[in-house]
Amino acid sequence: MCQAYRDIRQETCSCNCCKRWLYKTISLPIVVISNVSQLPSGWASILWYNMLTSEPKNLKFFLSPPVASWGQLSEVLSWQFSSVTKRGLNEEQLGMLADKLLGQKAQRNPEGLIPWTKFCKSLSEKSFPFWLWIEAILDLIKRHLLSLWNDGCILGFVSKEREKAMLTGKCPGTFLLRFSESSRDGAITFTWVEHDLYDKPVFHAVEPYTKKELSAVSLPDIIRTYKVMAAENIPENPLRFLYPDIPKDKSFGKYYTRASEASEPMDVEGSSVTGYMKTELISVSEVHPSRLQDNMMPMSPDVFGELKRSVAPVLQCWSSPKDIDAVASDLREFLAEDFQMTPDSDCN
Repeated sequence: MCQAYRDIRQETCSCNCCKRWLYKTISLPIVVISNVSQLPSGWASILWYNMLTSEPKNLKFFLSPPVASWGQLSEVLSWQFSSVTKRGLNEEQLGMLADKLLGQKAQRNPEGLIPWTKFCKSLSEKSFPFWLWIEAILDLIKRHLLSLWNDGCILGFVSKEREKAMLTGKCPGTFLLRFSESSRDGAITFTWVEHDLYDKPVFHAVEPYTKKELSAVSLPDIIRTYKVMAAENIPENPLRFLYPDIPKDKSFGKYYTRASEASEPMDVEGSSVTGYMKTELISVSEVHPSRLQDNMMPMSPDVFGELKRSVAPVLQCWSSPKDIDAVASDLREFLAEDFQMTPDSDCN
């Protein structure tokens, strides 16, 4: 339905001096839809038409739609984002989209050809059209992410392989924001890097946030309050720096929700107007303790030496369980009072 163009014709006549004059006018091609859900596909056909033909009234265009080059389509995609927001797509973002449409072997060739079916049709039951994915992301930006997108906080179009390359070598807690490739309705996620015992990078990505979650809590507040929890460990926020090295609060602080000073009174007869206790929605990811164990930072020589001196009596004489309990108690006191992790000086 969205691929068949129609036009509107208007005719009128007038009589003057025994002469009859007939006037006709024809509109530009229009797309007819029967439901608002067809609007994205309808707009896609308008983009394709205006990109590939100079004939203003070619109603047979979609009987055999021509292919588009990546050079043509990339300009249209960037224009679409800049018309909806204040920021178009840069070369890195367009490169990711080129790989998605052409494949990496095409090496982002501007002359690479893209058929209409690949742009706006599902190639299998498990996939969804490229354009509907783009349209859903545009809607997500307009509704929930406009300021963050305009400020450049969101990289957006980054492949999983590329994000790992970008985060490798960065300080632990460095993260970036990208759009999910698996969500048809538009979603955004963040990936951060940690270092394991051998200083190798370990990457974590949170389950993507959709319009439903972002309607309840804004993305800046999610980032501010996000926690990772394992067993009985104290939940911690692993997010420290927005890629490449911008402190989290510097990037998102102006978007954080400010707590209101006045509290809402409770409607309870006979009670003083003290107000409700404030609550806050936060995102928490629960992980198995073994995953945290693999990512623990190595101990400093001073900490290792103190632990070695504390454990030495047990290593020399395993006389009774009481000795082991005594050393364990000393270790707990030592770790609680004297040991604390501090950020690497190179990351500040």
